Amino acid sequence: MIIKKVLVNFLCCFIPVKKIRKQVRKKFLKRNKVYEEEKKVSSGFVSAQAFIDDNVEVGEYSYICPGSRVFFNTRIGKFCSIATDVTIGASLHPLNFLSTHPFQYSSFYMGNEVNIGFNTFPETIIENDVWIGCHAVIKCGVRIGTGAVIGSGAVVTKDVPPYAVMVGIPAKILKYRFNEETIRRLLKTEWWNLPKEKLEKLPFSEIEECLKILESGE
Repeated sequence: MIIKKVLVNFLCCFIPVKKIRKQVRKKFLKRNKVYEEEKKVSSGFVSAQAFIDDNVEVGEYSYICPGSRVFFNTRIGKFCSIATDVTIGASLHPLNFLSTHPFQYSSFYMGNEVNIGFNTFPETIIENDVWIGCHAVIKCGVRIGTGAVIGSGAVVTKDVPPYAVMVGIPAKILKYRFNEETIRRLLKTEWWNLPKEKLEKLPFSEIEECLKILESGE
């Protein structure tokens, strides 16, 4: 981080416009968080080598492995497992403008005033109990439903239903983890919101027994 700061400040010495210098420093020194050690996040953790932008929420017991990048305006629920080198919520570029380049809606590149608006970071939502395999890419603005699985190397460009298993480029539904009725019952229990004292007693490998206990309210 210290070397990066020195290099950015050196570069700024050659930028004559004060406003642009400020934008460069903000972009490269303030927005991206690189954790220098593992950080506990509500009983979960973010790896020391994970990159987490501002305005990112990580729920209880979720974890993010080394090399993964979570961009601005992302919400991650509880009990999510995010493997290595995953990209979540990278910025959009316009396909129907003159160019796909952000100079059209950002003054960062030319130092000029811009009057065109473009939402580069629509909210990305990863619900609860989502497993994302290594090297997967999640487009910003999508919602991944509770219980879904994203296969390694998949590129998710659209919303994902609960408990769907997604693979490929672009990602498509391979199958569902459970049948429709079981999925409905699981979602209704909202088990991820229960205290750990209750969760610890569940027979995890027996889904029907788990559901009976959860539905009984015991």
